[in-house]
Amino acid sequence: MRQGVGVVGVQACAGASHAARRAKAIAEPRLVTWLQAGGRFEVASWSKRGKRGSRKRWAIRREELVLVNGEVVPRFESTGDGSPDKTDDLPDKTEGTPGLFDKPHQTHAA
Repeated sequence: MRQGVGVVGVQACAGASHAARRAKAIAEPRLVTWLQAGGRFEVASWSKRGKRGSRKRWAIRREELVLVNGEVVPRFESTGDGSPDKTDDLPDKTEGTPGLFDKPHQTHAA
């Protein structure tokens, strides 16, 4: 377990269902309680991707949902290449909170 991440709930689904599963999770009132209690939540979907005419490979799309001003909203989305993309500029309430897709900080002994 990575320090600062805590318990993560994951809704896994097929790539074509990602938006529907995100909408369903956002509409779920118990998710607000989960996030208020310090839990984390993400939607993770799998689909085959690749250039036309080339071999398709399975890729994951991960999107973290967070609580901002009492409302569940997307925070980050990662397309599986290891580099998260901000989908929105969120208020300062999430500043300083490590995201699910942030790389852990390494400390070096002097």
